[in-house]
Amino acid sequence: MYLVIAYRWGNTNGGQYIVYAGPDGEKAVRLGAEEAMDRGGKYGCMVYEVSEDGIDLKAIAYTPSAWGEEKPFHNWRIDKFNHLGHVLSDYAQGSFWKTNEGDDRMTCIKVEPPEWVTDVVARAEKMYDQLNERQKEHDSGDQGSVATS
Repeated sequence: MYLVIAYRWGNTNGGQYIVYAGPDGEKAVRLGAEEAMDRGGKYGCMVYEVSEDGIDLKAIAYTPSAWGEEKPFHNWRIDKFNHLGHVLSDYAQGSFWKTNEGDDRMTCIKVEPPEWVTDVVARAEKMYDQLNERQKEHDSGDQGSVATS
């Protein structure tokens, strides 16, 4: 069995989708290359051979995005800052999740964050809420309130 996954700009953190899943290896390689070309260089396509038990993937071919990466990559900084954002948001709301020593469980600890922390988080949340509303208006076709400059 073969699996072809398209990764936006070759980045596994971003948009990705399945191009093909089936028994034909030559077809998988061809479809991966065609998809990478058809998407204007935005997507790199990796062809995997799937183990009989369906658990393991072996990379067998890659067609890069226009960035020219050798293989798909994962940006761990994105994961790190996503996690830190969640920690900061919880902290600003008065809680901190502490990992218990000796096991993988977590305990919620109540904290009193400094006012500057709650102010910074509230400003950021307001800004992103406004951007989200603008995007919704744009997507619905009501672009009257969207800045054009």
